[in-house]
Amino acid sequence: MQFGAGLVIALAAIMAAGTSLAATCDVDGDGDIDKLDLREISRARNTPASGPDDPRDANGDGMITPADVKACIPQCTLPGCEEPAASSTIDACQDPGAVDCNGSVTVDNTGFTTDPDDPAFSCHFAGPAQGVGSAWFTFVATETSACLDTNDSAVSDTLLAVYDGTCGALVELACSEDEGNGLLSELCVEGLTVGETYYVQVASFSAASLGSITLNTTCQPSFDCAAPGAVDCNGSVTIDNTDLTTEPDDPAFSCHFAGPAQGVGSTWFTFVATETSACLDTNDSAVSDTLLAVYDGTCGSLVELACSEDEGVGLLSELCVDGLTVGETYYVQAASFSAASLGSITVTTTCLPPEPTFDCQEPGAVDCNGSVTVDNTALTTDPGDPAFSCHFAGPAQGVGSTWFTFVATETSACLDTNLSAVSDTLLAVYDGTCGSLVELACSEDEGVGLLSELCVGGLTVGNTYYVQAASFSAASLGSITVTTTCSPP
Repeated sequence: MQFGAGLVIALAAIMAAGTSLAATCDVDGDGDIDKLDLREISRARNTPASGPDDPRDANGDGMITPADVKACIPQCTLPGCEEPAASSTIDACQDPGAVDCNGSVTVDNTGFTTDPDDPAFSCHFAGPAQGVGSAWFTFVATETSACLDTNDSAVSDTLLAVYDGTCGALVELACSEDEGNGLLSELCVEGLTVGETYYVQVASFSAASLGSITLNTTCQPSFDCAAPGAVDCNGSVTIDNTDLTTEPDDPAFSCHFAGPAQGVGSTWFTFVATETSACLDTNDSAVSDTLLAVYDGTCGSLVELACSEDEGVGLLSELCVDGLTVGETYYVQAASFSAASLGSITVTTTCLPPEPTFDCQEPGAVDCNGSVTVDNTALTTDPGDPAFSCHFAGPAQGVGSTWFTFVATETSACLDTNLSAVSDTLLAVYDGTCGSLVELACSEDEGVGLLSELCVGGLTVGNTYYVQAASFSAASLGSITVTTTCSPP
C-alpha cells in the first residue's frame, strides 16, 4: 500500500505534535504526566507563559489557562492521572521495602546483591558473616514485641535479622539462621518502641538458595508487666504461659497458700474500668491450678487490690474488686501455681456496677411502678438513721433497716410491704439527702396484718425520694418486699 506525500506529511505532523504535547505537559520533568503536573498548570492559570518552551503552555497560545489542563489530561501516563507508585529496590538498606507489623511480603532475591557495607549476621553458623542476595524491609512497631520468620519461603536456607537505628549505624536486636522450619529463620524481639521504625535484613545462606523468600511479621505484647496484653472490661483473653517467665521483681501473690510468693509463668494484662467494680476469674482455663491478682499503680510500684488462689472452680481463681475509678487502667497478673500447671490460661473480666449495701449512702433502687425484695437478716440499723415517727411506742428506729430510692414519675405514690415474707415491718418515705432527710409519710401496721402501707402526695416529678423499710424487731427479720405505685393524685 502506498500513501500520498500529503498524507505522510500530515501523519508525521500529528505524531510530532503528540510527542511535543506529552513533553510539554511534563511540568516537573519526571517522565510522567500526572496530577502533580496538572496541579502546577492550574496554579499558574491566567498568567503569561515564560516562553515558547514553557511546559505549562500545552496549546502554545502564550497564556496558561484551564484549556492547557484539558489538553494535558489525555496525555496522562496512568488512568485518572494518578501518580506512579513509588518503587523500591529492596536490595539496599537505603531503599527498603515495607512490611506491615502483622503482615507478610514475598520477594525474589535471585538478582539481588549484598552491599559490602551491609551488616554481617551475628548468628551465621561460621561466625558473623554476610548472606547472599540481601533484601531489606522496614516495619513500624505496633506492639513492644514482634516475631518474624521466613517459614513460608520457597527457598530452603535463609538468614534473618532485625535492627534499630539507621543505615550505616544499625544495631542488631535479634538474629536467626536455622531456628525456623528446616534451615529457615524465625526470631522474636522485645523492648520495641511503639511507633518506631525497625529494619529487617533477610538473605539466602548461599547462592544455591536464592529465590522466593517470604517474610512474615507478627507484632504482639510480651505479656510481662512492661508490655502487658489487654483484656476488655467485659471480655476474656487466653494465653499459653508455657514459655513465659516470672520476673524477679514481679510482685508476690499475697494469697499464696504458703504465704506471699510468686507464681510460675506470670502473664500480665491490663483493663480499663468501665464500672466501679469488676470480677475476674480463670475458670475457663485449660490448666488446673492458677493464681490471680489485680493491681493499681504502675510497674515497679503496684498496689495489690485483690488476690485469689483457689476461690474459682477446683484450684482455679476467682475474685471481685470494688472502688475502681471509671476510665483508669488496672493491671492483672495471672500465673500457674507450679510448673506442672503451665499451659493455656483464660482470664475473664466482668465489670459491673457495685452491689448496693442498702444503707442510706448506698441504697437499692425501686422503680416508681415496681417492687424490690431484700433479706435484711444480716443488715444493721445505723445509729444515724432517722426514727420512724409512726412507731407505736413513739418515734424509734426499727431493726435491720433497708434503704431504697425511687424517682417520682407522678406527684403521688403509694408504697407497701404487703408481699413480704416477714410479718411485722416499718416503712417511711423521705425527701432530702442522707443526714438531712425530711419524713413525708410513715406506716407501721396500716398494711396486711402488721405490715406497712402508705401514700404520699405533693411529689415533684423527676425528684429522687428515699425509702426506709425495717423489721419491727429481731423476731421479724427476713425477706422484705417493697412495692411502689406512682399515680396521678
